[in-house]
Amino acid sequence: QVARVAGYHRQLGSTEKPKEPILIQEVGPDGRRIPIYEVVPTAVDEDKTSGLRKTEAQWIVMKAMAAAEHLKIEKLHSPWPPPLPEQVYLEDLFQRLQTSVWDGKEWPERQDWAGVPVALLDEPIRQQQRPLLINTLDDGNVVLVGAPGSGRTTFLLTLSSSLMLSMSPDWVHLHLIDFGGHQLEAACSEFPHVAGVYEASEIERIRRLLSTLNVELEERRRNFSDVGAVSLSGYRRANLDAPPMPLILTMINNFSGFYEVFRDEIIAWNRLLREGGSYGLYFVLTSDRIPTGRIADLIQTRIALRLTDRTWYSLILGSRPDLTTHDTHPGRGFINTKPPTELQIVQPREGTPEEQIAELQDLGKSMSRSWEGEHPMPVRILGEHVSLEDVLP
Repeated sequence: QVARVAGYHRQLGSTEKPKEPILIQEVGPDGRRIPIYEVVPTAVDEDKTSGLRKTEAQWIVMKAMAAAEHLKIEKLHSPWPPPLPEQVYLEDLFQRLQTSVWDGKEWPERQDWAGVPVALLDEPIRQQQRPLLINTLDDGNVVLVGAPGSGRTTFLLTLSSSLMLSMSPDWVHLHLIDFGGHQLEAACSEFPHVAGVYEASEIERIRRLLSTLNVELEERRRNFSDVGAVSLSGYRRANLDAPPMPLILTMINNFSGFYEVFRDEIIAWNRLLREGGSYGLYFVLTSDRIPTGRIADLIQTRIALRLTDRTWYSLILGSRPDLTTHDTHPGRGFINTKPPTELQIVQPREGTPEEQIAELQDLGKSMSRSWEGEHPMPVRILGEHVSLEDVLP
C-alpha cells in the first residue's frame, strides 16, 4: 500500500484525537495482513498565528525549506511568481505604478479619469503579479461579497483612499452608506471629497440622499442632451469653460442590511444603478451574500472574498475559481475575469485598524486645509431647531 499524503497534520500533544489508531499492515501473497507499525493519532495542529490548520503537504514543504536553509542550499529560479503576500499596502502599489498622487499640498494635474489601485492580482499563467485598477467609467458598478471579517470594509477604505489620493474633489464626490459599523465615518468624514457618511440609524437622511441622486440624474440627463454628450468624459471635454462635473460614487457597506431596511424603495435604487452610469453616477456595494437577481444583473465587476459556502463562488464570479491552493485570510479573493483571477486587497495604510483610521483622519484634515475649491453639497434633513444665523443671507 503506497503511503498517501493528504488531510491535516496531527501533532503530538494535541487534545483532539481520532477514535481508532492507524495500523500499517503488509498484505502477503496469500492475502494475509501482517501488522508492521501502529500509529496513535493526535489532534489536528493549528497555525498559532493565523488559526488555520496545516495540511500534511504544507508540513512537508515547511520541513524541506528548513532543511535547505540549514544546509545552505540556494533556491532554484522559478518561472512562477511567489505566492501573494498577506499584507500589501496602497503606497506600495502607487510606487509600483509610478503614479503621481496628492503630495501634501496639491493633486496631480489630469485630463481624464483613470483607474486607481485597490488590490494585487496574481496571474501565474502570465508569470506576473500586477495591481488591480478600478475605473468605474470602464468597469461599471462594483460588488464585493465576503463573509464577516473577510475584508469588506477594508476594501471600501482602500478604494476611497485611492480615489481621494489620486484625484481632487473636482473629479470625484463620495457618498458613504455604512451598515457595517462606524469605520467609514471615523476614517473618511474629514475628506473634502466626501459629501456625507450615512449611518444605519439615519433612515430619513438616506431617503433624502435617494431624492438628491434622482434630481442629479435628471439634471445631468438634460445637460448631456444639450451638448450631445454620451459620457461624463465627453461632457467635460465639451464644457471646458464650465464648472467641472465630478463623478459621483455611492458606496454601501453591508448591502444585505441596507436591503432589509429599504426593501420598499429598492426599485428606485435599481433605477439609479441601471441608468446612472451613463451620467457619471456609480455604485460600489459590499455584502455577505450576492444581491438579488435584478441588482446583480446591473453590476459588471464582481469580487468574492472568503465565503461561508464554496458553491457561491460560481454564482458570484460566473465560473468556479481554482480553490486548491486558495488561502482564506482577510483580503484574499477572486475577481470575475475569465477564468477568475486571485487577488489580495491592499491595506489603505500601515499599522493596526485604529492606527489606520487615525492616519486617514489626519490625511483628510490636511486635504481639507489645502483644498480651496467647492466642497460637495451635503445631504441634510430639516432639524427641530433652526438658528437665526442659518436663515439670514
